[in-house]
Amino acid sequence: MLRWLSAALRGKNKGAAPQAPGVDLSTTGNATIYAVGDVHGRLDLLRAVEDRIAADIPRGENAIVLYLGDMIDRGPESSGVLEHLRQKQGPGIC
Repeated sequence: MLRWLSAALRGKNKGAAPQAPGVDLSTTGNATIYAVGDVHGRLDLLRAVEDRIAADIPRGENAIVLYLGDMIDRGPESSGVLEHLRQKQGPGIC
């Protein structure tokens, strides 16, 4: 999937390639992509990084936030992280 996504962003995908779930790359234009990985149940840190991403996105620009890696495990708020991410489901949310 990462190889396909990289090729799609460079405009090198031909044919009917699989689409990233929830993201229509044909409408994102020059979107900035943020990757958040290995949260490990730290809801406090996840919210902090989301606040920093929101502050970094230039007004009127598109952004894609990818959540990668372990969202739960080891941290004190694994269920809180899952609920927080579940509430974000919708177009453009991966």
